[in-house]
Amino acid sequence: FICIPYDMAEKSGSKALDNLLKLSLKLSDQELTEFKHTEINEERKEFLRAALESVLEDDDAKKMTLYTDLLCKASLLKTFGPNELEDLADICDEINLLLEGFDMNIVFNNLGGLNACLIFLTSSYSSIQWRVADLIANAVQNNVKCQETVLSKNGLQTLIQVLKESETDIVKVKCLYAISSLIGGNNRAECLFIDLDGVSLVSSLLKSEVQKIRLKATFLLQKITSTDAGNKLNLSSLIPLLINILKKNPCEEHEAVIGTLTNVLQSKDLSSREIFNRELPDLKVLIEQRLNSNNIEISESLYDAYKNLQLFF
Repeated sequence: FICIPYDMAEKSGSKALDNLLKLSLKLSDQELTEFKHTEINEERKEFLRAALESVLEDDDAKKMTLYTDLLCKASLLKTFGPNELEDLADICDEINLLLEGFDMNIVFNNLGGLNACLIFLTSSYSSIQWRVADLIANAVQNNVKCQETVLSKNGLQTLIQVLKESETDIVKVKCLYAISSLIGGNNRAECLFIDLDGVSLVSSLLKSEVQKIRLKATFLLQKITSTDAGNKLNLSSLIPLLINILKKNPCEEHEAVIGTLTNVLQSKDLSSREIFNRELPDLKVLIEQRLNSNNIEISESLYDAYKNLQLFF
């Protein structure tokens, strides 16, 4: 599906371009049927690789167009072999790099990239699931139009379902990241997340043995508890879970835990304060020990977070 004139070939390309070449040939030759390996002449392969590099050189918009087109065409397929999964992983990684450019998320969305991501999100391949969740997170962050595209396709429901059902840690981590990006600054998404009982699901992940899952879950809860919608919830059940995390050795997630805890304590829910007061004697001793200990390494920002928590003692 990519037509490039012969006189554009100049030099050999990168691994990403090589994978782009391979995948584009497979998609064209098979016309959106199951992938089958197609042997091509080395000279022809070298020419096409160089031609692709020439076309894409210093033009992120063209690169995004080609990579997104590949992703969209591949999303119509059901099964992939190991080599095709590796190629798709490389394509996702290249798109993620391109998304760092100015307004590239808008280009990606306009080309149908987010729709393709949502299709892949429900696939049986975890190596693709976590990558497209990462693409969604980076594309929708602080962009209402991209957020609305995902919301209009029931993307939040899909992310919550995958988060609930997946047994792969990195898929859970990336889904949490995508949900956090999707609801950030979007009142409709925040309310929908609450209506879908997302708070209960994410709260349950605070018990996870995997620190990255707990960390992303805590960041998401900190975000939702800081909103007007979250401020009206009864979140008293969160208090024991958050304090249990604080009882563990100081770590990166403690700052987010304290942020969430203070948000809950500042809410209109009086029962949260009652439960916190029952935990207060032990917590007070713990925090004072952390602040006065010379044996525990505490960052300056975490030290400040502990001090802020003392304001509620």
